[in-house]
Amino acid sequence: MILASDNAVALDATIARMMGIEPGRLRFLQRAGEFNLGDYDADKIDIIGEFEKLADFKLPPLGGEAIAGNKSIQDLLFSRSLLKPHIDRDECTGCGTCVEQCPVSALSMDDNLPGVTAETCITCFYCQEICPEKANTLN
Repeated sequence: MILASDNAVALDATIARMMGIEPGRLRFLQRAGEFNLGDYDADKIDIIGEFEKLADFKLPPLGGEAIAGNKSIQDLLFSRSLLKPHIDRDECTGCGTCVEQCPVSALSMDDNLPGVTAETCITCFYCQEICPEKANTLN
């Protein structure tokens, strides 16, 4: 199977469908749609070849029923949503890769170092993953 679409949202949505998950139930795909980063609608994704669901793939509960009443897990999930990029001034070379690749343009160059607009950041962790110097951490 090959996706004719070239965006990560289409890829993630297709993989979700292969696992038996309706992509619209996944919050990160909902947020990606809100930011016009791609579409997870199956009718708008071109697949070249056969689409096959993964046999015997076991899904955890997606509705949150298993963790909704667990305060420790809820606190952990909430704390992760508060993380924002932090640039190590000693490691950053000012290449701008994280700024160029941020899907919601939450980063901008300021005095040759990336700065973050916290209200715009969706905590996708991409800036941390893409940094060639590993100078970007999330705090």
